[in-house]
Amino acid sequence: MQARLRTVRVQNGEYCIKKRENKNIVWNAIVPAPQPQDVVVLRAYYTSLKGCPTYKKRITWLENKPHVALVEYQGEPPEERMPHGNAKKDGEYVRTHPKVMDSMRVALEHNERPGQVYEDHVIASNSFEVPRDEKQVRSLGSQVRAKKAKDVVGRKCNLADDLLSVINGVQDHEFIQSVTLCKGKSPVIIGYLADQLNDMKRFCRNDTPSSLRSVIGIDRTFNLGPCFVTTLVYKNTALVRKESNDHPVFLGPVMLHFDAKTDTYVTFFSHLSSVLGAAANDVHTELLDDATTVFGSDEEKAIVNAIKQVFHQSGHMFCTRHILENVQRHLADRGVDVQLRQQIVQQVKLCTDVTADTSMVSDDAIQRLLDFIRQRAPEHVDYFQKHVVGKLNNNMQVR
Repeated sequence: MQARLRTVRVQNGEYCIKKRENKNIVWNAIVPAPQPQDVVVLRAYYTSLKGCPTYKKRITWLENKPHVALVEYQGEPPEERMPHGNAKKDGEYVRTHPKVMDSMRVALEHNERPGQVYEDHVIASNSFEVPRDEKQVRSLGSQVRAKKAKDVVGRKCNLADDLLSVINGVQDHEFIQSVTLCKGKSPVIIGYLADQLNDMKRFCRNDTPSSLRSVIGIDRTFNLGPCFVTTLVYKNTALVRKESNDHPVFLGPVMLHFDAKTDTYVTFFSHLSSVLGAAANDVHTELLDDATTVFGSDEEKAIVNAIKQVFHQSGHMFCTRHILENVQRHLADRGVDVQLRQQIVQQVKLCTDVTADTSMVSDDAIQRLLDFIRQRAPEHVDYFQKHVVGKLNNNMQVR
């Protein structure tokens, strides 16, 4: 008897075979019916290469042994890579490694900025496991935000009710200190605890000994909800971390606001100038507005201008971390080799080092940086002279 393959399917709980009766296809139950333990289920998956439909693949496996599979190919693979079916541009397409996509997705879910996520992965990974470009990270960020928005459907909040609750909490809640409402302007909410304020008075005012005085760091955060959050940080110079032998950074007053205008920051800083400069008898004194008091921030013009308006004599430093991040992003976006990029960043770091004796960086380090750029990357000299050197010189003069 010659064996032949027949199509079998489960229908109404019975194993059936396909037959043609009176020009119609019917499924008849197998008699006698096989027992489930005697049935071997074979599964198969078929696909073809989008860039070359004649190149096909078939994967076959047993249902009870899914960890073992037979992979077969039919046809000849193309000699060069072709854009896949979803490609929007002609040219070679290289798929981003799945673990890179997963790592970026996790970082974006924790509200890290797409530019920073891209830079971190370019520096940390080798050339075969990096994002395609910054646009890919921004697109992934949009997907993450859309998913978050979908997850909170049904949990609609009324912003006006929330603001009313905050206003009512000014007198009762120990953290809410001020809510400013002005016609034509967005509300400004300022919060801090008494202990935070007392610590800043200890470590940040001009009557603090210079060996203990801390720079006041200012930064605006993003993607935390319907409003921005601007935070002040300082170093608690009464404590030392065992691991790093450095003073820990503590959180100071915060401001919740809905725009990033200079007037908004002036409101925040004016309040701080009053409460931090107040003496024990609550008489306002200008203990913050002094050349020995130093604020640190990124390049956001509204913050820098507000500091100048409220604290006329105080110094301002540009955040070293933001300077390095901007340099890294500029070089990466323009395709500078990873090794050369790391060498340039290291040269910039040398310009930001502060010595224990003089508390300032050396002019020689900045000059060496420019000489290195002229020799190894002359096309970027203009960028460094316009956007980097000025900030480094400013920080050196302030310190």
